Amino acid sequence: MCIRDRIYNIQKDITRALEYFIKCEQIQKDSLGELHPTYVNIINNIGVAYLNQSKYREALEYFMKCEQIQKKIFGDSHPNIAHILSNIGSVYDRRGEYRKALEYLIQSQKIILSTYGEYHSAHATIIDNIGSNYYKQGDFANALELFHRSENIKRNVLGESHPSYSVSLNNIGSVYNKYGDYDTALHYFLKAEQIDKKVYGESHSVYANTLNNIGLAYKNKNDFLTALDCYRRCADIQKRLYGENHPNYAMALHNISSLYTIISAYSQASQFNQQVLNILAAANVPINHGLWTSAIEMKELLSLKISHN
Repeated sequence: MCIRDRIYNIQKDITRALEYFIKCEQIQKDSLGELHPTYVNIINNIGVAYLNQSKYREALEYFMKCEQIQKKIFGDSHPNIAHILSNIGSVYDRRGEYRKALEYLIQSQKIILSTYGEYHSAHATIIDNIGSNYYKQGDFANALELFHRSENIKRNVLGESHPSYSVSLNNIGSVYNKYGDYDTALHYFLKAEQIDKKVYGESHSVYANTLNNIGLAYKNKNDFLTALDCYRRCADIQKRLYGENHPNYAMALHNISSLYTIISAYSQASQFNQQVLNILAAANVPINHGLWTSAIEMKELLSLKISHN
């Protein structure tokens, strides 16, 4: 009955998916009752849909409800509980409540560790999530330790050609980039790029994100030509994947504009920045979105620079 939820997610039609989940919830509740795994799965799907819509209060409500039912069915130490605790942590993470998110992620990690042991891909994934939480809090030492721990697990369990291993390499590289150790960061990013190219090809969003990381490292090393090449390749992929009026493409153009600003090519920077503003308007991106703020500030800066030239 719930095969359609997969179709809607593939189509990225979150609104239609949510409508279907809510209808499905009532049917499953009436036919199976609340203490049934299928009903719980629907509750979780509704939470995920709300999370993808950035409706955090609603997502949290459904995830919390899912947690309570799961505990009644499976007890407090079942892997399903770990999964829903991780989802709750994701809501708090998206809301910027990183300490609260960390509490749930650590609870989830304890269950996964006791269930599967240290060397399991599920354990590596939750360690990644905890590391990312520390990274967002600016605790790079703890983040790096966890990212290395995850990388070691994945290397032993999944091998060095697995896409999840590439995620760890990118995570480690990002920390070294924050530390200002750009050569080490680039080393990890380039290793990730080779894996992503083999796994996904050169027209995939994952590959584009890794190119963006490489471009950032080269920019920080003041190798602006190489950085620009990476940013342009990233932008081309985002354009092909999402079209000319998507925020992801706007973000890629913003990086190009920022780079042109650094090398004092203000006219080119202004052209790309105007494209960013046009896309954000066409895509109806909320005005409080961070990219709006950056693009508006960039426009004001470039206007001053150009007028003084």
